[in-house]
Amino acid sequence: MSGSGERGGMGNPALVDPGTVRRTAAEAWSWGHSLVEGYRLLYPEVLDEADPGHVGGFGRFGRHRPEEDGGPYSRAWLDLRTEPWVLELPAAGPAVSATVQELDSSLIGTLTCGARPARYLIAAAPSDPRSTDGASYADEPYEGVLRADGRLVRVTVRAGEPCGGGVLLLPLSAHHGDPPAAPPEPVWPVWRDELLSGPDYFVLLDFLLGFLPLPPDPAARPAERDLRRRLAELGIGGGDFEPAVLPVELREEMLAGLHDGHPTAQPPG
Repeated sequence: MSGSGERGGMGNPALVDPGTVRRTAAEAWSWGHSLVEGYRLLYPEVLDEADPGHVGGFGRFGRHRPEEDGGPYSRAWLDLRTEPWVLELPAAGPAVSATVQELDSSLIGTLTCGARPARYLIAAAPSDPRSTDGASYADEPYEGVLRADGRLVRVTVRAGEPCGGGVLLLPLSAHHGDPPAAPPEPVWPVWRDELLSGPDYFVLLDFLLGFLPLPPDPAARPAERDLRRRLAELGIGGGDFEPAVLPVELREEMLAGLHDGHPTAQPPG
């Protein structure tokens, strides 16, 4: 089930204090539900070929759809695990703006078209602070490089035309005319609404954490690091979490904590 490769070792759930488990589960809902909601949007558009809203995979814009507060828009999803993507905006004609967001809706950047076509690179932030991967982009005529913390990204385009209004998305390899750098194909969890309110919430969160590596700076995002350390002690974050293997008392405390964080969740017991 792992999303992006190797992760840190897990602790021993049997040694975790039940009170800590309940608090951790409640915080996991508050912090992680935006990731799960992002997957709820991604799944039918990218992964479920039987869904009428399916767009054909990553890097493809969906149908031109109405939006009450911002006018029509189209959306595409990117997988940044193995390579960046190139986003090209047309010269000013129909008004075009592109918003780039993380899976949890955190803003990466907002771009608008200008007097000439513009090209941007959307890339995953380096996992190693000593990385020089940005150097490989130095000779390219990019207006800028947008760095994403996570590996699953959405691009929302508002334009006067359907399906991007002249906006182009290509993986970097295709932009250079090279063979694609295909990422390993994980076992994508099938979306079910029950994932928002039952024990499988933690199974999905475990999977999605594989697409959200922590930044290499050990001082960055201390609250998230602490939460993820406690989740790891429960086996969440390694890509193979299975609630059934936990002691019954801990499973009940996890459900109680989920209910604390999300009162409409499945109650314990």
